[in-house]
Amino acid sequence: MSKDKILFCEKEEICFIKLIGDLRYNLSPGFDNMVKKELCNNAILQFILDLRETEYLDSTNLGILGMIAAGAQAAHHKKPIICGPNKDILTILRSMGFDSLFKMEEAWNHGDITYQDVAEIEVNKKESRVMILETHQALAEMNSYNKEKFAPVIDAILKKKGSG
Repeated sequence: MSKDKILFCEKEEICFIKLIGDLRYNLSPGFDNMVKKELCNNAILQFILDLRETEYLDSTNLGILGMIAAGAQAAHHKKPIICGPNKDILTILRSMGFDSLFKMEEAWNHGDITYQDVAEIEVNKKESRVMILETHQALAEMNSYNKEKFAPVIDAILKKKGSG
């Protein structure tokens, strides 16, 4: 069993998300599906992301974090919370403007949480190109730095989408 995983739990109007290990594209489809479902869930009023065990986040997963921030702000006018990122992850988040979209906390304690693994969520593999496009568009929409950085990626995805 891989040590890299994304876990989530709904508890008391909060969606808890725990990111563990080296998180790359292979975990993104389940994460994307879960986030879209939770953003539409009217019972969820807050998102709390535990990044204490996160070692790496690729751009697709960073885009999903951007989607959480945008969706939570639109629905509840509330910043989601990121807890405990290590120095390297915090540097990446700050360099991309996540510190303006999330409330950053060193730690939190909300009692016992029973998580479900996003890998257990059934996904449609044909939608992966759409997911990659959406996540990179979410990153680009965060600020002008990201827009410039991810424009070539978005253009390449759109060109590939148009050719087949």
